[in-house]
Amino acid sequence: MDSIIAVDLGGTNVRAALFPDGGVRAQRRVERPSHAAESVRECVEAIVGAVEEVADGADPSPKRIGMAVPGHIVGKVVHWAPNFGDPVDGEWRCWRDIPLGEMLESRLGLSIVMGNDANLAALGEYWYGAGKGRAAGLAMITLGTGIGTGIVLSPECVQGGLSRPTLLIGGNGGGAELGHLVIVRDGQTHPSATDGTVEAYCGTHGILVRARTLFPSSGPLFDLCKGDEDALSPKVLFDAAVTGDATAQEVWRETGGYLGVLFGNIINAFAPEVIAIGGQISKAWKYMEDGAMWEVKKTAIPSLVDDTRIVIAELQEDAGLLGALVLARESES
Repeated sequence: MDSIIAVDLGGTNVRAALFPDGGVRAQRRVERPSHAAESVRECVEAIVGAVEEVADGADPSPKRIGMAVPGHIVGKVVHWAPNFGDPVDGEWRCWRDIPLGEMLESRLGLSIVMGNDANLAALGEYWYGAGKGRAAGLAMITLGTGIGTGIVLSPECVQGGLSRPTLLIGGNGGGAELGHLVIVRDGQTHPSATDGTVEAYCGTHGILVRARTLFPSSGPLFDLCKGDEDALSPKVLFDAAVTGDATAQEVWRETGGYLGVLFGNIINAFAPEVIAIGGQISKAWKYMEDGAMWEVKKTAIPSLVDDTRIVIAELQEDAGLLGALVLARESES
């Protein structure tokens, strides 16, 4: 089995890691700015630089790259990536139909396989995190600026047969975007998502909108923001909740409630053994859990809910890299 380079491309940084033959412990890691919101050319240069640095002097030299990329990914093409873009005629336009894989292959001389970052995070978490490589299905929810989701179906999850645990990606490769499920008709608005979606309520934007409506005139949250509601951030809300601030804790409890509706629907649709919660905002799970579990029990079918564990993801930062590694290795077989 050849050495493999795994790449996790984000809007801020690109990370690359070298994995030796058959191993899951990175031999070498590199992280550098991705320039993904500046131009395709600069982003490609950043990826090439990270891969060349991590591959330098490797023995045996890697032959294949697995890469996690945000957006709608099919084969080697990024059909849509709303947070990546180029300035065109003075306007910023998001990536559409960018042959990123082919561009990198021509520069690096290595074979590349690509997948959606949230899907590959779920794949990594299934094999090397909370799924332990044997769970009867896993859903991964990544909480951050947006809501990333991925579904891994094990052979037990289907009738008709699967030979191994498999990512659900939909007929055109862009499915399983559960963060875009509408949970409140004509609900809370969002600048880049449909109104009333999970992302509109549980992504950073939605959380801060509700926090501003409840902004107190005194107390720990007020003090942390120095009285300026524009200073609100998920970290500030978390820090305030830790001190016992009632407003911050209410915002997190309410956020948990909306997540619980999503979790209940996931249980009803897929009945996974594990729902794993990752991303920076998952650090506030302690303050979201009661609200979430209340809604899960209201939403999910009783005979299904008891068979699902809702847990914090074990891999966090490395889930995407390890998912990209699995994708590359599976493409060899």
